[in-house]
Amino acid sequence: MSLTGNIDTIDLTDLLQLLCNDQKTGILKITNEKNEVKIIIKDGSIIYATSSQKEFRLGTLFVNEGIITYKQLMDAIVESKKQNLAIGKFLVIRKHITTDILKQFSNKQVEEILYNIFLWDEGDFEYKDQEHNLDKMIVVPFNTMNIMLEAARRIDDMSIFKKKINNEKMVFNITEKILDNEGIILQFNEWRMLSFVDGACSVEGIIKKSGFDKYSVYSILFSLISYGLVEECASGQVKDTVNFSAVIGEYYNILQTVRSCFI
Repeated sequence: MSLTGNIDTIDLTDLLQLLCNDQKTGILKITNEKNEVKIIIKDGSIIYATSSQKEFRLGTLFVNEGIITYKQLMDAIVESKKQNLAIGKFLVIRKHITTDILKQFSNKQVEEILYNIFLWDEGDFEYKDQEHNLDKMIVVPFNTMNIMLEAARRIDDMSIFKKKINNEKMVFNITEKILDNEGIILQFNEWRMLSFVDGACSVEGIIKKSGFDKYSVYSILFSLISYGLVEECASGQVKDTVNFSAVIGEYYNILQTVRSCFI
């Protein structure tokens, strides 16, 4: 069986339900101008997905969650290539992560890839029946209905986030409220996001530089705006303020190093 089309004319939810209900085994490829996603389906269940987008690479997820440092990732990329090992397996061998963490984040990676394609405005798809060699893959069947429900929730969230972040060209600054130590309790990924908010980098630039996916960038920025820690820079505005992002970047690096020692 082979199917081709566009997600503008055939709803992605309907397409996945069709393939799963018909107990299909094959590969669904979805592409747009910048990205390509491959969804592997076996006996009607989604078991794996890959993406060409940088933010969905496994090593980036480890860094963004504070599991390893950026330096550890860069070193691992170089050494794993020399030894012809997958990055995850290499990190386990070096004891930077455990096997359980690898499995957990491999699943998380697949989920984030799947959620993200529901946010695409356009794209072409192609499905072909195909058997899979799964010997070297960490695969767990995903609940397609749960994936679609979470994707729908994120679509609703994005409509709220866009009330404050209406396009990816917007630029934000850190406010002086960051100096107020009382009542500010931020998550690890919020500190990381702040390190990219410098009054010059656009939302689009933050997505590219940080490795966070679009939903996460919008979600975290929305929270920081709501806290009053971040504000939009007016067009052409140059603010004479302390370079908070540089200081926070150094703080984040220290926090990341300390945290990775306890994981």
